[in-house]
Amino acid sequence: NDRIYSKNPPAWLAWMAVVAYHIEYILSFMFVKLVEPITYGTCDAIRRLAIIVSGHNMFGGEPFSKLNIAGIGMSLLGALAFALSSSRTPIKIAP
Repeated sequence: NDRIYSKNPPAWLAWMAVVAYHIEYILSFMFVKLVEPITYGTCDAIRRLAIIVSGHNMFGGEPFSKLNIAGIGMSLLGALAFALSSSRTPIKIAP
């Protein structure tokens, strides 16, 4: 069973990637109309982070370095801080 594998992906897979990217692009423009620019930027950063981490989990590759992990942690903490600071209901702290 000596199969010759092409360096290019199958045409159907390439087309599915194009369609998925187009849908994501259109949804991005729809989302940007609904939120403030800073909210969009924060959501976009988390979306990109999710793509990187899930891609690493699916396809493997070199393990994340300590610097990579620190960057992921800082991104998540920044998004959490933004979410907490921009929430509409104030957080009440009991005395």
